[in-house]
Amino acid sequence: MKFPSNRAFAFILLLVAIGAVWLLSIGNTAIDIQLHDTNFVIEKTHLAVLLLTPFAFIYLLVKAIRQRFKIVTTNLYFTATLAFIAFLIYQAVLLQKKYIEFLSKLDVKMFPNKNVAIASANSNENLIWTAFFITLLLVAMVVIRTFYLVKQKESEIIE
Repeated sequence: MKFPSNRAFAFILLLVAIGAVWLLSIGNTAIDIQLHDTNFVIEKTHLAVLLLTPFAFIYLLVKAIRQRFKIVTTNLYFTATLAFIAFLIYQAVLLQKKYIEFLSKLDVKMFPNKNVAIASANSNENLIWTAFFITLLLVAMVVIRTFYLVKQKESEIIE
């Protein structure tokens, strides 16, 4: 197993320390985001996770590609990030279904373009499902590659 250099380890430790101090200093407060006439209250930890996940995905993807998916720990971290992204996409599917339910309950007199909006929402739901299954396919591919690496290393140890 290849361990990170001292500089990389110190940088990761510094980021963890800064994040811990930041999370301790904010306590249980929430962020209030106003979009149009609706307020979304998001806890800062959730916001941090949602904002950092794409960066973690890109970083781990680049690292895994540079290593040609040959390092087990990188593959495991990349798989965990992909699984979290799949979870977020699934939550978007559930939200889209609730939106379609809401549209179907509206009165046609109040909302004359109801059928067009429902058709568009159904189309969006299909795209979200496609993204979800592509993400699951990527997770499966990385997991299979990781199992192959583990078996290969076990056979090298036995010989």
